[in-house]
Amino acid sequence: MEAGLDDTPVFNPRSSLNYSRGNNVSSISDKVSLKKFSGFSSENGKNFLMEFESFCIYQNLTTDDRRVAAFHLHLSGPALIWFNSLEIPVKRTWFTLKNAFTEQYAKQGMFDPDMVAESAVFEALRLASSQPLEDFHSKIMEKGSRLQKPERDLITKFVNELPDQLAFFVRTASVKSFKDALQQAKLGEAYGYRSLSATAPMVAAVQPANSNTNQGHNQHLFSMLRDISHRLEKLEAPTSRPRTGRDRDLSTCHACRGPGHLKRSCNWTGHGSPKSQAKCQICFQTGHTAAECRMFATKKTVRNSEPKNRTAPGINAVSVLGSKNDVLNGADKCDIFQ
Repeated sequence: MEAGLDDTPVFNPRSSLNYSRGNNVSSISDKVSLKKFSGFSSENGKNFLMEFESFCIYQNLTTDDRRVAAFHLHLSGPALIWFNSLEIPVKRTWFTLKNAFTEQYAKQGMFDPDMVAESAVFEALRLASSQPLEDFHSKIMEKGSRLQKPERDLITKFVNELPDQLAFFVRTASVKSFKDALQQAKLGEAYGYRSLSATAPMVAAVQPANSNTNQGHNQHLFSMLRDISHRLEKLEAPTSRPRTGRDRDLSTCHACRGPGHLKRSCNWTGHGSPKSQAKCQICFQTGHTAAECRMFATKKTVRNSEPKNRTAPGINAVSVLGSKNDVLNGADKCDIFQ
């Protein structure tokens, strides 16, 4: 070895594994493969960690060096960059490396951006008209397990996205597990309940927020229109009954044959012939004229019964008292002489 070269050993994951012909790990890997973890939001770090530990047990990777080396070989993309940026003490033991990986990729809270995105995708899942129920069931299970949803939430999501008739069939069965919900839905599909109503297309990604808002707004408008139509039918129901003979006669007077009033309130005096089209200018009833109105006859009688003012022949009140102006002028003159 030349002088001046650094003798510090370099970490090589492949050198930590035993690739001898007697214990060939690559041959075992061909039988039991583990997908590499890239660290994207669509991947589940917790599931990968559990699968990797099972992989280490199967391959008898018991030492820290062998586990760290195998873990390094199953990383790619952003996860591999994260691993290379770790300090050497963190990568020295499997315990410290596992804790660092859990903190980075497997420990996620409800406000984590990745979890928020996954939750939006879960809520946007819809059953397509030609999509198999098993495929939709598996997608809900995949997204729900990543979000650590309880089984009752998975059942509720699955049943709510089914067509109305099929969803009612599943609810009446009172399913106890997510698997039972799928079996009951397949049974209802065999009976033809799925084809009775249309379904919305499945959304594979996050939909814009306004699409759900518009759909809910349209449903609200339809419900309001139905409610208004029902109320109008109730209001029109009493007036839709057939009119009896008494109802038809209520608007016509039997005395003058005029419409709009009854005989007991008719003001026609009975003189002359009734005129059904004539309208009185005094009482505004139809069926007689003003000359034939009872109110006109009453006024005429009262006027004739009033006593007349008696004055001397040829003398009237104006000639005796004079005009109004003369009386006022005389009163003014009296005030002056006083």
